[in-house]
Amino acid sequence: MAPSLYLRQLAQTIDRQLPIWSTARIIPRGLSLPIDLFLKGTPRFMKRVGTSYPVMLPNNTTTLAIDVPAMGYILKLNANSLDYLAKDYLLDLGGGQIVAIAKVLADGQLWLNYRLRKAVQANTNIYVYGAPGYHNGEREVGADNVEIKLPAGMSIMVGDTVLQEGSVAFAYYEYTVTEVITNATPPHTVTAVRLTPPLKRQVRDGELLYLKANPAYFSQLISLPQGYPDLPVQFGPFLLDRVTGLISDNPDQPNNQEIPETLELELYQTGPVLYRTLHVTGAATRTPCQVWNAPILPQHMVLWKPEHGIMNLTPGALRATLDDKGRWRLRTDLVPPLGTVNDELPRWRLTAYSNMPFRFAAAAWPGVEVTADSLSDGGQQRAVMWLDTSTLNRSDPPRILELQLFGQPHQQINVGPIMPSLPNVRAVRYRLLIETRGEYHWASSGLFLKPLFLSSGYVQADGRNVPLNQGRLTA
Repeated sequence: MAPSLYLRQLAQTIDRQLPIWSTARIIPRGLSLPIDLFLKGTPRFMKRVGTSYPVMLPNNTTTLAIDVPAMGYILKLNANSLDYLAKDYLLDLGGGQIVAIAKVLADGQLWLNYRLRKAVQANTNIYVYGAPGYHNGEREVGADNVEIKLPAGMSIMVGDTVLQEGSVAFAYYEYTVTEVITNATPPHTVTAVRLTPPLKRQVRDGELLYLKANPAYFSQLISLPQGYPDLPVQFGPFLLDRVTGLISDNPDQPNNQEIPETLELELYQTGPVLYRTLHVTGAATRTPCQVWNAPILPQHMVLWKPEHGIMNLTPGALRATLDDKGRWRLRTDLVPPLGTVNDELPRWRLTAYSNMPFRFAAAAWPGVEVTADSLSDGGQQRAVMWLDTSTLNRSDPPRILELQLFGQPHQQINVGPIMPSLPNVRAVRYRLLIETRGEYHWASSGLFLKPLFLSSGYVQADGRNVPLNQGRLTA
């Protein structure tokens, strides 16, 4: 859903909850850059709608065009729907009976493998239940992995469901994919996956297994911008987020219940080869993913709140001037809190230097604090320390990042960039799975990058030239 439409609907929803004598206005804050604006990846049981700002909608539901009597075997669907259907696809007729397609006729009518057990009325919802796959090799009962040859262009991801025919006709064992062992790459078309629970029935070479028809999206490898094109400054740590939500009522999904979503995210760094995987995050959540693998530069810190002393920005460092009591304190609120998703957090290397001795302290509060006294280094006093955020308690994540200096009154101390121990993230690939079916009630746009710490360059920029440049980013 386009943000403008989403914000209008959000404003209308808020207004409906307010007394008649009051109103509310939604004001976007911060900078948000689309990095998968045109959804150039591969949708599965999903379709792109729109051109200048497309969104994804589920595409696994249609309706029956004419009545089909009991013992009938031909289905006519409403025009221009589910044109990807083919032999051996499974259909669920109104949530009441599952059938398999034997043939797709030239006019789009579907011949079924078996005659219907009961009549189905026109306008009944027809759900795609499963896409056919063919097993490579044999597996015995208790095996926890299978190899599936899927239709051309069909991909599989962690969180998917694999169906196996049970001992009763049109009853299926369900297995959850916990790992994609090897992906299909041309000219090979077989994907190996690990399942839970283990197989409940033997599977033979060439036997049908099915991929449950949940909508999914597989992005291309996306290079991350290092700054806004008209304002070449580095972002530092950032969020990766999507615009997603319900757009109409769904009779099969209670309004007070979230639609299950799984986001699988791969982060890449530059290295000896062009890209290599840094880590993979899987989470059935809509919380934005924090990416901390980027330095916090002095021009980011200049926007933080000084509580003691004063500061000035110099090339390559933040110059702190201690107050009358020889102290300096700088802090920023962490919005959202540090490590709210299962992200890989770094150890931070902090440096400061001056002409006189001093003490340097830093904290991610609550959680971790560290101090270091300066040491002589080539005629200067230098303090180097590590702030380790990798072992923080996730039940009470830090909400404040703070730096402190102690020395002589009015002493000047330079604070350098805060450098993460992990390599910088330069590209991302993501996969999205939505467990939904029914009318078009859910929509999602592509991925957005949102800086956590804006540079002073954004403050100096003309707001008309930088989209949504209206202040500090919130979650």
